[in-house]
Amino acid sequence: MTRLAHTVAAMAIGCVTLAAPHAGAEAQRGGWLAGSWKFETAPINDRCTLSGRMTFIPTDRSNVYDCRFESRQLCAGADPVDIRMRQTCIATVSDPQITITSIVEEPISVAPDTLEPFIMERYAPDNFQVSRTPGSSELRGMFHSLSRAYVRFWRDEDLLS
Repeated sequence: MTRLAHTVAAMAIGCVTLAAPHAGAEAQRGGWLAGSWKFETAPINDRCTLSGRMTFIPTDRSNVYDCRFESRQLCAGADPVDIRMRQTCIATVSDPQITITSIVEEPISVAPDTLEPFIMERYAPDNFQVSRTPGSSELRGMFHSLSRAYVRFWRDEDLLS
């Protein structure tokens, strides 16, 4: 074997060695989905985005997770709107699809505050249909509520270190 081939082989063995403990830790935490993820949508109706942090908690069923999240909907324009909501959800995994069905629990804040009664009467749960992206730890798919938009989920790297 050439020196380059030895180097590549050593790197590959190192990657397998490093990946194995992570896989074991992942199983101890309740599977690959368990834990904290960030998410963000593409623009909704050309002026709003939805983002937040979602935590998936294993249940006694291997394909079902309880989840909770805080969402932030920001709408730009002459009259900007900033809505923060606390929601709970159920995530059902049917590999590779993950269906996240939510329930609005309570508002965290609405700005401008004069919109709060209107928002509370009409805010619909934020639901998602996503798939695990092969070769990465991302989830990609669709956000759907009163509108639809592309959404991306990714691990919060700060929580993994």
